[in-house]
Amino acid sequence: MRHNRILVNKKKGLLPEQSSSFTQIAYFTTAQTALYAIDSRMNRPFAIGINSLGCLGDNSTVNKTERWVMPNMPLSIKCLSGGGSFAVALKAADGTAWSWGWGALSELGDNTINSRSSPVSVVGGHSFVKLMCGSTYSVALKSDGSMWSWGSSGGILGDNTTSARSSPVSVVGENSFVEFSAGIGTTHAIRGNDGTLWGWGSNTSGQIGDNSISTRSSPVSVLGENSYTHVADNIYFAAAVKGSDGSAWCWGNNNCGQLGTGGFYNQSSPVSVLGGHSWYRVGVGGSHTIAIRGDKTLWGWGLNSAGFPLFFQSATIYIPAVGITDQTFAKIGTGATHTVAIKTSDGTGMGWGLNTYGQQGDNSTTARSTPTAVSGGASYADVCTGAYHTLFRKSDGTAWGIGYNDVGALGDGTVARRSSPVSVLGGKSFSKLTAFGHSGGIDGSDGAAYLWGSNQYGSLGDNSTSNRSSPTSVVGGISFVDLAVGGIYHSGGIQGSDGSAWCWGAITVQAAYGMLGNNSTTPSSSPVSVVGGNSYSKIYCGYRHTLAMRGDGTVWAWGDNSYGQIGDGSAASRSSPVSVVGGHSFVEIAVGPYFNIGRKVDGTVWAWGQNTMGQLGVGDAVNRTSPTSVIGRHSFIGVAAGASHTVAIKANGEVYFWGSTGSSHLSGVRTGLWGNNNDGFDYYTSPISVVGGKSFSQLVVTLFAAYMIEESTGLLYKLGRDWLSPTGVINRTPTLLTPYLPRRYK
Repeated sequence: MRHNRILVNKKKGLLPEQSSSFTQIAYFTTAQTALYAIDSRMNRPFAIGINSLGCLGDNSTVNKTERWVMPNMPLSIKCLSGGGSFAVALKAADGTAWSWGWGALSELGDNTINSRSSPVSVVGGHSFVKLMCGSTYSVALKSDGSMWSWGSSGGILGDNTTSARSSPVSVVGENSFVEFSAGIGTTHAIRGNDGTLWGWGSNTSGQIGDNSISTRSSPVSVLGENSYTHVADNIYFAAAVKGSDGSAWCWGNNNCGQLGTGGFYNQSSPVSVLGGHSWYRVGVGGSHTIAIRGDKTLWGWGLNSAGFPLFFQSATIYIPAVGITDQTFAKIGTGATHTVAIKTSDGTGMGWGLNTYGQQGDNSTTARSTPTAVSGGASYADVCTGAYHTLFRKSDGTAWGIGYNDVGALGDGTVARRSSPVSVLGGKSFSKLTAFGHSGGIDGSDGAAYLWGSNQYGSLGDNSTSNRSSPTSVVGGISFVDLAVGGIYHSGGIQGSDGSAWCWGAITVQAAYGMLGNNSTTPSSSPVSVVGGNSYSKIYCGYRHTLAMRGDGTVWAWGDNSYGQIGDGSAASRSSPVSVVGGHSFVEIAVGPYFNIGRKVDGTVWAWGQNTMGQLGVGDAVNRTSPTSVIGRHSFIGVAAGASHTVAIKANGEVYFWGSTGSSHLSGVRTGLWGNNNDGFDYYTSPISVVGGKSFSQLVVTLFAAYMIEESTGLLYKLGRDWLSPTGVINRTPTLLTPYLPRRYK
């Protein structure tokens, strides 16, 4: 291996010739944030980060966020660990412990409560083979298997007291340990003769694993017969690797799926992680787990949102993931932040997600993260959703509405919001309903189109721009076989006699996008014929674009093409129909504001248009200007497109989803949009492979990130929120960290 050589530039300082090689990394954070590493050439420690409490050990309290510093400990070391605001290292020569940083809670073990900006010797002259720091304490292992600890109070030292200790004390018991881990306030150790696991300290979420939530001030056996080789702790949960088969086991807090069990229930004793993988190492963070598999590839599970990013776009799921498996549905619709479906068994309506306007119809405005029955117990034949309202159609063709109604979108003659179904006025028997920004339906008796709701852009087709709170007939006497409404700007229909397409709306500047398809940018509040002479069977309206399907399943599109939603391989808007490229034949199209999902007869789905939130399901956040296959080789029987997400149903009634939930840890908004009881944040309740294809030998997982050492090179990689960057960059794939080392280290 060729190691790093530092080049000195007198004007610009130090530049690394290539990335440095390391043998160990350490990181921990509560009040301070710092990263430590041991260089592979001289076994010297290096540090970078916040230093106001002296935790970098360079005899200063000046932050070092661009160049690494060497703690004032010139001798070679064999082990290094970081606590909340302090660090401890073991000398390679004699195993003595040296500490620096914050010491007010006895963390430094020098028989004082003083803080130190340079390393001081831990008292007692003990020779340790390994050590690890918790948030405010340290635990160390001797060659005879005995464990010693020092630091703050609360029963976390394992000496059968709740006292703080400013010098090392022996952990009680006759056990001889070989491996251990320290977290915020909990420690686990593996016994040498049988691999059993023992724990002590805080236990508020069952993180000790003894089937209780009682604090333990001395070691107790973790429940189960497993023999372990590796264990990891952090805040309120723990993970371990079983020796016989490499399976991972987790326990403690599971509010974000960090235990990898497929659910969200806390566990006070070890449970097996799903997937049947064989693991080498595990690391636990704030609400997530990162693990190195036996083949040294990197995997993760748990919370993956904006505040705690792991390995994908924050608040986004890029590929189809199963959301609901305990209920089956026949029809589904999804709005901006809610989803409504019809049960296969009895036709009842079920809703989940945000419910601000009562759009779930459960007679409340309470958000739901699992399917909740629409009030009234009616059986429905079909459902469609607008952004914030829902329309149901019964088997007799009557229409019923719930949710946002400020401009009359429910058609009940009022502008009152409704949290339980109300009947659309007029007594019509509709053969089809449609909803987006406004609402509409086709009269089953004569094909006449009726629309209601917002009309400021002429989208109701009644030759006016007045809002309507009850169905109004589209002028022109056309008999339609299909009808679609867009965001708020336009609507369209297919004439039954010849398959011609008609559009209307786009009053004001919106007409510039050509969404009416009449080869002009002239708006109209009554139907105008789409040019081209094609005969269509179905029509779909997005926010400012329109699609129509011919009898052979080919799709033609016109209007706004800012994100490639026309699908003709360009980003140029079109005022007349152009063919969607690829020669695809679809049986169904679901249209979002700026993207489309097409389903083929074999159930495969293809997507194009805007993809900034992963709503296309193609594995990234790159827009597509032509249909691209959704990842996973799934076969679906129905698809629905929301504001920035997609929902689909399989033949067995299972619901899948991809894209953004609209949830945010930063804002505290929880939509529950996936309906799988996870409130809509990005949770992976079973292991997901981290992209990049690299093999790693070591990792340390923090509250917001992970750091790994590549097995073949010793190079240091980072993953997650990078506090070392001035802009706080989120590293969504393993990214090489190139340290700038001190000048004296040449």
